[in-house]
Amino acid sequence: MKYLSTLIILVVVFRLNAQDSHYWTHKYGTESTLLGGIVVGSHLDISSTFYNPGALGISKNPAFLMTGWVYNLTSFTFESAAGEENDLGALRLSPAPDYIAGLFPTKAKSSKLAYSVLTRYRFQERLFTRDSFRKDVLYHPGDENFSGEYYIDQDVFENWFGFTWSTALSPVLGVGVTNYLAYRSQKQRTSIHSQAFTDLQTAAITSTIRHFNFYNYRLLWKIGLALDMSPLKLGLNVTTPSLSIYGKGTTFLNQAILGQKIPDYSGQDYVQFSEQKETASVFQSPFSIAIGASYKVGKMTLHVSAEWFEEMNTYNVVNGTTITNQTIGIFHDNNVRHCLKAVTNAGLGIQRSFSDRFELYGSFATDFSANSPDSQADITITTWDIYHIMAGLLFRLWRSEVTVGVGASFGQENVLQAVDFNTAHESNLLLGERKKERGTYRNLTFLAGFSIFPSELFQKTLEGFPLFNKKNKSEDQ
Repeated sequence: MKYLSTLIILVVVFRLNAQDSHYWTHKYGTESTLLGGIVVGSHLDISSTFYNPGALGISKNPAFLMTGWVYNLTSFTFESAAGEENDLGALRLSPAPDYIAGLFPTKAKSSKLAYSVLTRYRFQERLFTRDSFRKDVLYHPGDENFSGEYYIDQDVFENWFGFTWSTALSPVLGVGVTNYLAYRSQKQRTSIHSQAFTDLQTAAITSTIRHFNFYNYRLLWKIGLALDMSPLKLGLNVTTPSLSIYGKGTTFLNQAILGQKIPDYSGQDYVQFSEQKETASVFQSPFSIAIGASYKVGKMTLHVSAEWFEEMNTYNVVNGTTITNQTIGIFHDNNVRHCLKAVTNAGLGIQRSFSDRFELYGSFATDFSANSPDSQADITITTWDIYHIMAGLLFRLWRSEVTVGVGASFGQENVLQAVDFNTAHESNLLLGERKKERGTYRNLTFLAGFSIFPSELFQKTLEGFPLFNKKNKSEDQ
């Protein structure tokens, strides 16, 4: 059974995830970003198309909005991921996910139509580590030459395209819905290679290569309700489970254990291969419900929000084939699985106004992982909980708003090693005695964003030309 367990583990070797087991990592909008996304009940601007579509109907003058220039300096480290002092990790500077939203022209006084385009997930990483030494790693007498390599290549991209309708049921009550078309593509390749050979050229090899890729289109809806009883504002936002429309995927697995004694199988070699091309893919996102409130006291406004995300049971994103091992008859499947546990996130934001043109912001929010340590998920793996802190300033210049800010995010967990080259031996199929080591996540966010009010900006621009100011000048004379 020990060797059977090891063979199965080889099918689901350690993988980094794309942070898609976290729902509150990315924020959208200028003020919303400074407040850490804690704006379900705040009714701030057109970013409500995402946070609470109902607020758009009672907003006085929503601006065309771009997140602007946002960069993330992210580091993550998995200590001793492949053995003592053999870490995996990276430090990268990358642009944050994009967000653009604006209003469609309409003659309706109580209703508003808006569009939005946002990047929900974006992650790309290539990591590898290797080691080599001379050591006794085989049952064969004496030392052998050993080399090992672990490699991962992962790329995730998901965009949402939204259309929002929102209306005011009364001057203080708004309701709205945003329909999103979501497109997701993901690919991942992981490999482990361990080999040893004697001076007599007796060789032993353990090799696992797994690859999958898929794309999927799906629909989902956000339904919001907003109530303005100034100085108190309240909000409710429900996100529906997604409805998969169309997708394709490929999955591939190649494994070999050669030249090693496997007592449970009379020393037979272990070889298997499977590939399933262009089969249907399904991707799901969960139901969630968010509530929020804001309360203004003098020049200070307090913002609070919380959101609960439903559990998603294990399902196959891509259906692979059932594999019969070519040598010892063990059955495996080559499916790509996904599942998430239920989580609740909450946060607090503070807004302090010093004048009509200058405001200070600060926020704190949780971002708990929805990935269970005991899950069989193939496209998510990290279980660290992330905490976000953000602070920044807003300046009003002419008919636009400029925001600048900086944020920090951090998380930590214990991660089971993929391999441990230092303790690799034929007794553990050259994988080593795997144990849990610390993994850490750190992120710094730098924000410089802006929003503009198109109608007023256009009017002010026209007033700058003498032709349009001629009448006004004559009246002044």
